[in-house]
Amino acid sequence: MAAVATRVGRAETGDSPATQTGGGADSMALAHLCKQWENSQHSQGDDITVTAFVVDHKAREESSREAILVSKWLRDMGVKTEILELSWPQSNSPVTAFETHARRLRFQALGKACRDRQIDALLMGHHRDDNVETTLWRLCSGARGAGLAGIPPMTRIPECHGIYGVSESGSSAIIRPRKMYSHKLHITPKNEIYALCNDDPKPKMANPQSMSTGGIFICRPLLDFPKTSLLATCHENNIPYVSDPTNFDPTLTPRNAIRSMISSELISPFPENHFPLRSFENFNHRVFPPTCPDDIITSTDNRQAFTLGGVMFQPLHWPQSPSSQSAEAPPKGDLSVWFLSRQPYMRNRLPISRYDPHISLFENYTPWSLWDERYWIRFVVRPDSTSHQSETGRIMHQPPRITFIVRPFQPSDLQTARQILQDDQLRLGRQPRKGKDPAMVKFLGRLAQDAPGQIRFRLPLVAIEMEVDGAMHELPLALPTLELWLPGMREAFQRISGPQSHPWTVHWEWMYKMVDTEALEVLRSL
Repeated sequence: MAAVATRVGRAETGDSPATQTGGGADSMALAHLCKQWENSQHSQGDDITVTAFVVDHKAREESSREAILVSKWLRDMGVKTEILELSWPQSNSPVTAFETHARRLRFQALGKACRDRQIDALLMGHHRDDNVETTLWRLCSGARGAGLAGIPPMTRIPECHGIYGVSESGSSAIIRPRKMYSHKLHITPKNEIYALCNDDPKPKMANPQSMSTGGIFICRPLLDFPKTSLLATCHENNIPYVSDPTNFDPTLTPRNAIRSMISSELISPFPENHFPLRSFENFNHRVFPPTCPDDIITSTDNRQAFTLGGVMFQPLHWPQSPSSQSAEAPPKGDLSVWFLSRQPYMRNRLPISRYDPHISLFENYTPWSLWDERYWIRFVVRPDSTSHQSETGRIMHQPPRITFIVRPFQPSDLQTARQILQDDQLRLGRQPRKGKDPAMVKFLGRLAQDAPGQIRFRLPLVAIEMEVDGAMHELPLALPTLELWLPGMREAFQRISGPQSHPWTVHWEWMYKMVDTEALEVLRSL
């Protein structure tokens, strides 16, 4: 399998495309066309370089020999070439769904290679025949609507979910929310959400947040051309090509017969689950029920909370008294206002990520890791001052071994914080406060404002696992997305992390997973 990637001299500005091919006639024709484009750009003074990635699947005995042969052909064409060898997981059981595994490994290898070379677009040699076959197969499979769209001319690289710098990440942008009037959310014991409009006439600006951007794109410039045109290109220009016999054996996989490259299902925030289009058939009716005339106030609201595609929809109720209405509140009787959040976690299936940062005097963060399909997070631990360094620049005092854990905020974390506050009072020779601790009151007030009700228990929490006196202890620290430490936890961490004369500082960074910025602009304009 050969993959051709074009490297543009303007790569550092994010303008670099790349192409992926398969070593057959369509792939080699694409490589030839890319080389011609490179030559034309050189004549205009642009620094363009074409790089071919030849993917060695290691699936057949002759695959390595064929990869070397294809790379030789590409070099003879004047194309810079590199071979990417796939590494299959070690297992005693035979690999099932071979084509699926091979596709995932191939795209991950190509994606990482493009990322490491600052290439942000990968060109593939799919042609019109592939598009027709895909559409026919979907039609025979019962697909409707968007399922019959065929192969997209441009899309984001598949099979690389969670790989930073490849899948919708690598850079960041600032989300600047519009000015909006403040609404206080009140959740009743029955888990009903009411929005109360404050009387503050001055709109408030929400804090800007960081959101990941970037990633690798797949481009298919040959979709308008039939297979015969690509074969003619190879023949007229004496371009050699190979045929993989496994691609034409219909007994291996249905993919060989149809060459389907896209799915007929919508994908939820959970990459392992797919939601068929038919599961969304009643969505509009549930979210936008028939409305009443403006002069009629609905006395009952029978809407029920539901989840779909990993998102929980909860009806948002607005008090109907005249004093509660404002310019920002929906009209009376409007039943189309919902509060959206992540659906509750399944029992014993909480998302948990572990990080083991190296102690560093520099900005050596852990790799970015995607948590709960919503946030990119990374960590670094470094000394507060140069007092930790010897004359040779080595670290003199090592802190205890620390493992960071990112997991959902839990009710037990509040109990831990309360116990820490009580222990702090006893340590100072004071009796624990009979009422609520002021720090805890302030903390709970912030949660009530920004994450009311059960929603707070879907927030990420940073905890540490430390070895103290030969035993492992976990200590919840902070809610990073709210920039909020749990009461008493900062001081508790400082006490157990080492002598005060040699403090160590923990830094973490986070950003939202990439979202559709066009949709945000539409919402901002409403």
